[in-house]
Amino acid sequence: MIKFKHMKKLTTSDYKLLEVEGQKYVFLTGSQEIMEITNPLLTAYFNPTCESEAKGTNEEMFEELTSVLIAKRDAVHIREDPDRNPRQVMLTLNTTHRCNMACSYCFAFTKHQQAKPMPINIAEKAIRNLLRDFPETEQYMFYFFGGEPLLCKDFIRDAVSIVEQTFQDYPSKKYGFLLNTNGLLLDNSELLKFFKEKDFTITVSIDGPKEINDSCRMQNSGEGSFRHIMAGIRALQRYEVKFNLRATISPRTKNLLGIFLFFENIAIPYAYAFTINASEKNKQETEITSLAWGHIEEEYHQVFEFLTKKLLHGETIYNMDFKRKLAIVKQQMVRTYSCEAGRANFFVDEQGDYYACQNMLPYHQNIGNLEDGICSEKEEQFKSQFITDLKDCQQCWARYLCGGGCQTKRIFNTTSLDIYCKINRFEWNEAIIAFIRMNRLKDIK
Repeated sequence: MIKFKHMKKLTTSDYKLLEVEGQKYVFLTGSQEIMEITNPLLTAYFNPTCESEAKGTNEEMFEELTSVLIAKRDAVHIREDPDRNPRQVMLTLNTTHRCNMACSYCFAFTKHQQAKPMPINIAEKAIRNLLRDFPETEQYMFYFFGGEPLLCKDFIRDAVSIVEQTFQDYPSKKYGFLLNTNGLLLDNSELLKFFKEKDFTITVSIDGPKEINDSCRMQNSGEGSFRHIMAGIRALQRYEVKFNLRATISPRTKNLLGIFLFFENIAIPYAYAFTINASEKNKQETEITSLAWGHIEEEYHQVFEFLTKKLLHGETIYNMDFKRKLAIVKQQMVRTYSCEAGRANFFVDEQGDYYACQNMLPYHQNIGNLEDGICSEKEEQFKSQFITDLKDCQQCWARYLCGGGCQTKRIFNTTSLDIYCKINRFEWNEAIIAFIRMNRLKDIK
């Protein structure tokens, strides 16, 4: 047997132990592999309670195993490529801060502040800048955001026209359109025909069944929005417009399982996100505290159990986040940063200021403007960070699944960062368990 000189045993930052239906498994950080623990040596190696006894008895075998596991991890080359040319870039146009709703957790202004919509010349400049800054990219996506962008229907039509005219000079390039809406202004046949003709994908915000949605998503009049949103959804279906749904989970959200049952039952693809804090928001409506997470965690486990059972029964899953996580686990994907914010996705507000993403907007932290361009120093600070540069992530077993998390939370919500990390680890733990149950993994030696 090969001799090894005091090779350091893997630590809990290098793996995650899981028990599924009475059987133990280990997820190996870096190689992203899942191993079933049936070999007695593996059982001893990954059992911290018998480490000292096992180490004394099986020291050479432990060192050999450590060498094999480290080789698996280090075979994955993890580095940042500053010259990477993204296959797709996205420009988000914040059409207006105005909104016809007053959601309790939202930072959009409903009064006079920054109420003027984006001038069309700002959009045109942003579109041309995107092509100039990413000349080799294959596909360009244009995302209309707000506030409520459908308060600016003419602007949307004009911006689409500018994109089409601009891309006539680039016949080999592809482009597409996305729009986020609260769903209240979709009762317009001409608009729906336009969305269908231009192949838009619409995201409609809705937080669940009526009693849950209407507790947070109110119109400016104070009336609930659920029945109006559902009418908008039915209109999108009638006109065969591509769309999905998006829910927001706040500290006040109750009955998580009921929310997910609602979305799965209406059989429409949907995603969800937890609220984050900002100066314009009420902390009671947005801050996920340790106490709040303590209440949410048990309900959240029920949600993953429900989705996993659907998966095991061969039923269609409509939750896009769950399916994405399963795909990442299956493909043993290594995520070296969390998202494309400030890398291949950029946000422009009504004044023509660039942001890494919309989450930075409430903090007024822009990274440049359309006239002067993007400031490289600010871009480096506010873009999603490369995982090996995040010291606080190096001890986390889920770092190459999560990719480091949201930079907005890291900079502006430091007191809540630990909670967001707990949520992330919980989600990935549940996704790996679902994957194991789905695949009935065999012993990997």
